[in-house]
Amino acid sequence: MVCPYCKKKMSDGYIPAIQTALMWIPDNEKVPLFVFSKAKGGVNLTKVPFFKRQKAKSYYCGNCKIVITPVVEEY
Repeated sequence: MVCPYCKKKMSDGYIPAIQTALMWIPDNEKVPLFVFSKAKGGVNLTKVPFFKRQKAKSYYCGNCKIVITPVVEEY
């Protein structure tokens, strides 16, 4: 993937979800109290890691110090 900011190649990688699903949450919302809950307006990036560890495919730009994690599907 090419960095949308500096146009250099980004490094492939992932962010592991070890105990709970990874989720993007809007600034004005609270973190859910339960593992299976979803924050209002939140976007899950992985499934809940029950019997199998989950990971969110991500790209890192060392030049801009930014990580981009595409949302592949809604969990």
